Amino acid sequence: MNSQLEKATAHITGSFYSIAIAVIALSILSLVVAKTVGGKNRRQQRATAELTFAIGMVLFALLFLPRILS
Repeated sequence: MNSQLEKATAHITGSFYSIAIAVIALSILSLVVAKTVGGKNRRQQRATAELTFAIGMVLFALLFLPRILS
């Protein structure tokens, strides 16, 4: 294989793994937050989990994604 192609493939794969790890970590964090401070019923907990995940993804996209993709 071409060394430039290998480098590009490695960069893309590494970026994909980083994004996947961030999504999994944010999912776990949002579930923990929902269980601890989410509310009394399941609907409130789900809303808290979704809000936490959305805020985490926005922060990830603004702060870390440019570094990963550069």
